[in-house]
Amino acid sequence: MKTSEQIRRIADEMESELKAHEMPDANPQLIGRLRFLRSPLGALDTYASEKAGDLTAKAEIFYSARKHWDYPGGTALLRAQMFALLDRIRGVADTRERNGG
Repeated sequence: MKTSEQIRRIADEMESELKAHEMPDANPQLIGRLRFLRSPLGALDTYASEKAGDLTAKAEIFYSARKHWDYPGGTALLRAQMFALLDRIRGVADTRERNGG
């Protein structure tokens, strides 16, 4: 499987998890799942891995017991930022695909 396909598959799985858990409630299992999904990105693409780390950090706030209450811009902005990071990860896959990887 090409690197671009692997990156896109990981982004799709992360998105699926986020969509399945729309409410900002404490969810340590989901955080663990996102970390697990992120782990192979380090060997595939540094930038994609960094963005997945940023996404996971935001998810740790969103899916916490209280931290999301104090997030500047509220939970809607936080969730939008997580999905924007998924778009950046997919952008890496698109660039790699155009360049043959």
